[in-house]
Amino acid sequence: NMAAFISIAARLLFIKSQSLLPQASRDEATGEMESAAVMAEELQRHLLEYKLAREIANHLRQREEEGLQTYGRSGLLAGIEAQLAWTPPTLLGLEVQSLALAFQRLLDLRAKENGNGAELLPMARISVGERISEIAGLLSERLSVLLSEVVENERSRLVIIVTFLAVLEMWKRERIAVKQETLMGPIVLERGTGWEEGVSGLVEEE
Repeated sequence: NMAAFISIAARLLFIKSQSLLPQASRDEATGEMESAAVMAEELQRHLLEYKLAREIANHLRQREEEGLQTYGRSGLLAGIEAQLAWTPPTLLGLEVQSLALAFQRLLDLRAKENGNGAELLPMARISVGERISEIAGLLSERLSVLLSEVVENERSRLVIIVTFLAVLEMWKRERIAVKQETLMGPIVLERGTGWEEGVSGLVEEE
C-alpha cells in the first residue's frame, strides 16, 4: 500500500543521505553508518516478505479467475497482512528472514520445474488450517521435524506458500519453535512453549 511504499522510500533516502553528508566526527559518523546498516537490513527483510506476499496474491488471483477458490479471499489476505506486521524474536540465530529465504528458494525451484513442464497436475486445494493440523500431527509423533520433510513431496507453489503461513502462525503463537543451528543449515521445527495448548484454536481462527 502507499504507506508502506512511502516508508520504504524514506528509508532508502536516509541510507543514501548518509553517504552524501560530510562527516561531523568519527563517533557521529560511526553511529550514523551503524544506523543506516540496521535500516538497510530491516528494509531487505521487508522487501523479501513483500515478495512472498505478492506471490500469494498472484496465486489467489489466478485461483479466483479459474474458479478454483476454496476459501474466502479477504480472510486469507487479512491473515497475510497480520503475518507481515508481526516481527518474531530471534530464536537461536534464526529470524523470519531466514525462514522466508528458505521458502523463497523452494518457490524459485518449483517455478523453474513448472517452466520445464514438470508440473502438469491441477492446482492443489489446501488451507492454512489444514497445513497447521498436518504439522501438528507430525510433531505429535516426535519432538522435532525438519522443514524439508514437511514440503519434500510438495510440487505446488501455492501449497508451499500456505505452509509458510502455517509455520509463521504456529511460531507466532509459540506452538512450535523454529531453529537453525548453522547458516544455510536445515531448519528444524520443534514443539514450542505453547505446544500443550493445542492447535484447535488456530485451525478454527484460520
